[in-house]
Amino acid sequence: MMYDRANLKMITESHVYVPEKEWLSEEVQLPKQSDMPWVDFQLVNFHQPVFGTFHSKFMVVDRKVGLLCSNNIQDRPNYEMMVHLEGPIVDSMYDVALLSWFKAMTPPLPLLPTPNWKPEEGYKFGIDNPYSTTHNLDGSKGAELFAQLEREAGREFSLSADDNKPFISGTYQSITEHLNAGDQPDTTATIDYVAPASPDDEYTPHIFHAPHGECPMALVNRAPNGKPGNPASGLHNGQDTAWLAALKYAQHRVFIQTPTFNAVPVVEGVLEAVRRGIECVLYVDVGFNDGGEALPGQGGINEEVVKRMYAELKDEEKKFLKFYWYTGKDQVKPLNAHVQKRNCHVKVMVVDDSVGIAGNGNQDTQSWYHSQEVNVMIDNPEICKDWLNAIRRNENTHLHQLDTDGIYRDKDGNELTDSTGVGSGFKGVIKGIQGSIARARGTGGF
Repeated sequence: MMYDRANLKMITESHVYVPEKEWLSEEVQLPKQSDMPWVDFQLVNFHQPVFGTFHSKFMVVDRKVGLLCSNNIQDRPNYEMMVHLEGPIVDSMYDVALLSWFKAMTPPLPLLPTPNWKPEEGYKFGIDNPYSTTHNLDGSKGAELFAQLEREAGREFSLSADDNKPFISGTYQSITEHLNAGDQPDTTATIDYVAPASPDDEYTPHIFHAPHGECPMALVNRAPNGKPGNPASGLHNGQDTAWLAALKYAQHRVFIQTPTFNAVPVVEGVLEAVRRGIECVLYVDVGFNDGGEALPGQGGINEEVVKRMYAELKDEEKKFLKFYWYTGKDQVKPLNAHVQKRNCHVKVMVVDDSVGIAGNGNQDTQSWYHSQEVNVMIDNPEICKDWLNAIRRNENTHLHQLDTDGIYRDKDGNELTDSTGVGSGFKGVIKGIQGSIARARGTGGF
């Protein structure tokens, strides 16, 4: 296990073994070694001073399964995206894990000499996948299959049906109950739940892909870079190259969802695509990490960036830029991320509905130039379709487009009123420094 938390030892050593006393602290709260005697456990704290953050979020299981995601362990108000990968791509994730760890492992990983192999019976999908459980079933189709499994087992697994609540994770619960995840007791729905007319429109956080053959995949990553500044050479990595190429060679449509959007290369890349007549759809989180993004050299807060983008476009070009503030599935309007209730932390790009890039990387200056990131690029229209459908089903962002002046207004013409108050200038820098300190302590969004 690896994480990135501020430590003075990193001035001389970027990979620091974490002692048990530290991982038992209130800020981390991992179990005692004596409470997990069946586990050979080591923990490394990795950071390249000053700005080289270990921002990667992934897991490798038995060298057979890779979980690649946007999920931080301790940041719970966020809406996230995780993909389950099998096949040779898992060996690439395994290599990234070894390179990131850097030090010799004691004992060495047990599967070090055993590369990933294709199962003799082939890859399994849906509930037949050995890593799936009956709690991965959502919506009316999931409820029907769940009932069938109950009949076959001769016993009940779930609570009784509730017509006013959807079927999520093997039980009947409200969308708000599911999104709160035990960590948001005071967050309430501001829009009534209405059962959709079609199962294809149901709230479905777990997506089972239809059986498909192997498809081209590649990890597109970037190594950490701790040096200050954003030189052109900082773009020479797989992640940034993939993003730039996607924008340059798009023929019809680019979709991006990201919590922060301000890196100069992606802003310019989107504007250039829009001027070519490419529809660029951006789902971004209003107010996410405004403090850190307001610091000099970081690109600015999302609200300022979108206004600048529309201001640079001609009137006939603006129709190709469609900018939306992320809105939770149970919310009637966007909530500013600083209230820590319904935030979006998803990082995904889909080009021409056929090539998808998903993983850890944000579309901000930090992820483009400094942080270590891991992303997968997949060439498969069916998977991309599933990703886009999942985003539409599980959030209300598509209902909340900004006007072409870069300002959000509701149906009555009202603007959002819960801004962080962070912007450019001296006050923005002060708040940015405060936000960066909080983030280093593990209490800020990133």
